[in-house]
Amino acid sequence: MSTAICMLDASRAGCKWLVALTDGASADAPYHVHAQLRSPAGQHIRVLFITVNLQASYEHIIRSTCMRENGDEVIPANGGMSALQAAWRTVGARLTVSQTILRHGASISPADCVALLRKYMKLDSEHRNWSRLKQTHWIRYLFRRCAILAASEKFDKNETLARFGSTTMRIMLGAPAQRRLGTVQLKGGSILY
Repeated sequence: MSTAICMLDASRAGCKWLVALTDGASADAPYHVHAQLRSPAGQHIRVLFITVNLQASYEHIIRSTCMRENGDEVIPANGGMSALQAAWRTVGARLTVSQTILRHGASISPADCVALLRKYMKLDSEHRNWSRLKQTHWIRYLFRRCAILAASEKFDKNETLARFGSTTMRIMLGAPAQRRLGTVQLKGGSILY
């Protein structure tokens, strides 16, 4: 556990998840893991333990050493393969939307990214005359909205609205085309919309 905590990139902001599949046995010193998870770098690490045939003494050590908040959890999987599959589904459901997006986005190559930008900016059809400046504004528009969504508790931990994220993204992607990506002049300056 201690090695896994050290492997997490502390320089990256945001919540990180550590998922452990264990029977409870470990060579780590519990006091060291306890200190790591309560350090400034460990504060943003959520811990999920999938346990298989966990002895009561090990469960006590895990709970006292690693469980700190509502985000940490011990998920028992003692009923064979079906229980293990159910535990992994529980883990998948616990990941936040923005973390899921980051996980899927990590596999997008630069060429795939350019292809997606061309598709959604419609550079091969109705917006082929967009200047680089206008394209940059469009990307910044989406980036700002993605940052707002990532900070939104309702979006990030969506448990009730199954299509909330995809509907929101579809509206965001359609908005620049509907509004022709213009600016509004205000007393204090202008706003790109």
